Amino acid sequence: MIKFVDSAPKLVVRVGAENDLTARLSPQDVDDVAEIFQTPLTGAYTWNYSESDKKLRKLYRLGKERNWNAEIDIDWSRGLERHESPAREGSENPYRDWAPFRALTEQQQVEFGWHAQVWAISQFLHGEQGALLVASQLVSCAPTHDGKLYAASQTFDEARHVEVFSRYLTQQAGFMYPVNRHLKALLDKILTDPR
Repeated sequence: MIKFVDSAPKLVVRVGAENDLTARLSPQDVDDVAEIFQTPLTGAYTWNYSESDKKLRKLYRLGKERNWNAEIDIDWSRGLERHESPAREGSENPYRDWAPFRALTEQQQVEFGWHAQVWAISQFLHGEQGALLVASQLVSCAPTHDGKLYAASQTFDEARHVEVFSRYLTQQAGFMYPVNRHLKALLDKILTDPR
């Protein structure tokens, strides 16, 4: 079932073993959440399938040959240590001089670090969905066959980005944040622009 909404969700989504409803729910009990938007784009058929742009065709071929696969090229079995800071050893902490951060206990600082990282990665995920939607629009709008092929390969690449960020958040971090309202406004503007 798809649940259509008028705006993006606003709540943090918790996932993982302790929040996993799949053991209690059947697929019919779960709604996908979708927000509909209208685009003023004009599509183009191309009835000449010959190679007309060697550079675009080369990019398309390279994309086919050198793509990575998130299922096998990333070791998803490596879990995260949620009791440790997500920041890399020796990296700069942008919050270290912020008085409210310094007032937190060490464990609270670690938890804050996880929330800051998950918020940022969630925004990357939502932005990658926007890139996926834009790339897919370009397939129908591209005026040449080679342009359509390349736009299709870019669409597939954006789909992999969505897959990886989503999988990281749902399987590794265990929660994700909703889209930031400013990012959502930018995505809406891009996706509904007639150009």
